[in-house]
Amino acid sequence: STPGAKIKGIIWNQGEGDNNEASGSQYLERLNKLVTDLRTDLGDQNIPFIAGEVGKWNNRGLFVNPEIRKIKNSISNSDWVSSDGFTSINQTKNDPHFDILSTRALGGRYADKAAELIYHVKPAGITVFNDTDFKGRSVLLVEGNYSKSDLEKQGILMSEIASMKADKEYELFLNLANAKEIMITNNSKMNLTDVQLLSVKKRKH
Repeated sequence: STPGAKIKGIIWNQGEGDNNEASGSQYLERLNKLVTDLRTDLGDQNIPFIAGEVGKWNNRGLFVNPEIRKIKNSISNSDWVSSDGFTSINQTKNDPHFDILSTRALGGRYADKAAELIYHVKPAGITVFNDTDFKGRSVLLVEGNYSKSDLEKQGILMSEIASMKADKEYELFLNLANAKEIMITNNSKMNLTDVQLLSVKKRKH
């Protein structure tokens, strides 16, 4: 490791091995011991710990995800991130692994939660969804400009954005191919076919 570097937190990306009734009933106890051991090895009993849910398609995660959602009450200085809206790399074969866009969106959720838990900064901006009525895979966009390639790196395609929610004081602007800019508010049904750039701006007072 880099001399002088400090580990700021632990991310636990849960796999499918414990997603059964027998293991699920012991999951929190075992996870608590794992975190205690890790913190002891690292010499920091308060190092932040963030766990992520497994996929939920085809009724996956029924035994382990409810336990992950309890960790804030079982493990000190811990939290979790949701896998809501994520899809399989191979839905037909019921593959347990996330597809590439879901994996990128998961990374963003870990980063947002780390900012909140470690640095006590709650990221805010515009949350975009790949389904109408604020459903499906979602990505939080903080203040800035987002091209199609920028959005893909975040875990969502410009063409699939179907709804959005704005945090207080934030606005979303659509920059069209004809250079026209349109401001929109919370929208449950969207079509961004002609949009070239999204701009998230904090409202000026």
